[in-house]
Amino acid sequence: MKNNKIYFFIVALICSLVFISCKNNNEDDTNEREIDQITMVVSSPTTITITIAGIGKAFIDWGDSTGEEYILNSSEKIYNHAYKYGGKQRTINIVGGEVTIFHCDGNKVKSLDVSKKTKLVELYCHDNILSNLDVSKNKKLTLLSCCKNNLSYLNVSKNIKLTDLYCWGNNLKKLNVSKNTELIFLSCAENQLTNLDVSKNSQLVSLLCFENNLSAASLDALFETLPDRSSFDKSGIIEIWLNPGANSCDKSIPVKKNWHVVSNNKKTRN
Repeated sequence: MKNNKIYFFIVALICSLVFISCKNNNEDDTNEREIDQITMVVSSPTTITITIAGIGKAFIDWGDSTGEEYILNSSEKIYNHAYKYGGKQRTINIVGGEVTIFHCDGNKVKSLDVSKKTKLVELYCHDNILSNLDVSKNKKLTLLSCCKNNLSYLNVSKNIKLTDLYCWGNNLKKLNVSKNTELIFLSCAENQLTNLDVSKNSQLVSLLCFENNLSAASLDALFETLPDRSSFDKSGIIEIWLNPGANSCDKSIPVKKNWHVVSNNKKTRN
């Protein structure tokens, strides 16, 4: 009888350990899936289109009880989904895979969480309705396009590898690019900027800052911070039209640094 009790005790102990191990493994799997994902909330979509490039398997949960698994590769691939019942807000999750390029532009995206995708190199989320965007964890980003949203604040201080920043058509009153020393193209037009300093952006070639609130004094101060391209065959380009000081600023300052100044109403964007 004593041996039977010991036997049953050992069996119960083993079962308990197996149960705990399985439970922990399941929790680890769940946590891993929750950690490694992009989450976005879309307002009343009838269809949605996203483009992804990367490595490995990714599962797309379309937010309507349907989902699909895809094999990612280095080439950008378009994924479409039509909703049977439109008119509802959807939360879409892209789980797994090492995503390096992600497009969700033009989808009425209300919120976007890419904080767990630290391998992202290019992010295109323009032409949406975002009021917030956190890219502080995406330290490998070289290109960020977040134009035509509702952003009143954008922090790119952690994105020190950025070469291309397109944030025009928002509500930005300030923009600090002092940490983005590799920046080549900056389009921050159609915002509410009252000053801009590019003194740390020695690689800058193109600066589109038209349709802001830059006075003549602010533009002159900006011109002083432009990198000197007088030793280069190709001039830089700066577009300043439809700023309050566009006509009265001192354009000789950037010209001496081999910058071409566009101060007339020329609709050019990148």
